[in-house]
Amino acid sequence: MFCYCAEARRVSRLLTAKYDAALASAELTSAQFETLSVLHAMQHCSGRVLAQKLAVDKTTLSRNLRGMIEAGLVVSKGSAEDTRQMDYSLTAAGRKKLVKAQPLWQALHEETNRQLGWHAASAQKVLRRMAAAL
Repeated sequence: MFCYCAEARRVSRLLTAKYDAALASAELTSAQFETLSVLHAMQHCSGRVLAQKLAVDKTTLSRNLRGMIEAGLVVSKGSAEDTRQMDYSLTAAGRKKLVKAQPLWQALHEETNRQLGWHAASAQKVLRRMAAAL
């Protein structure tokens, strides 16, 4: 029996492990890379908006951001009691770390596209459609 949830979780774990390994030399996890990428694209944003963009809950966002703030990659301004009221942006060190990691991410992205072959475009379309529908 096929289960969308089980299959998505399995593929997510496999991809996360591959991307974490690829980004290890930049000392980033795939979750950190995604967060830095979103902050770079938006320049700054609130915790509420960042959580929505990353599709994570407040607790996960707080935990993930704490380490990046302590590492000097992200800076926060606003209410320390409520991360949804905080405004986050990249520091110069965060931008530098992202620039270092981007070629690593790009190489794995291209490798994954090659492995999927002609299915790559279909996979991207299905994933985007599922995310939009949910």
